[in-house]
Amino acid sequence: MLGYHVVVVDDREEWNSASRFQEAAERVVMPFEDYLASFTTRPSDVIVVVTRGHSHDQLVLRALI
Repeated sequence: MLGYHVVVVDDREEWNSASRFQEAAERVVMPFEDYLASFTTRPSDVIVVVTRGHSHDQLVLRALI
C-alpha cells in the first residue's frame, strides 16, 4: 500500500504462504540467519523485525547490527 518492496522471511513453509502474505513482493522460506548472511542493507531500506519470539528477534537484530 505504501510502495515498499516487502520480503517475508520465515523458515516455516506453512506460515510463509501466498495466501497469508498476498501483498508481499517476495517470500523466502529459509532460516533467518541464512538469509541475513547474504543480505546487505542500503541507506533507503526500512527493516521491520517481527518474528515468532523474542529470541528470534534478538538473533535477527544482532545479525543486522
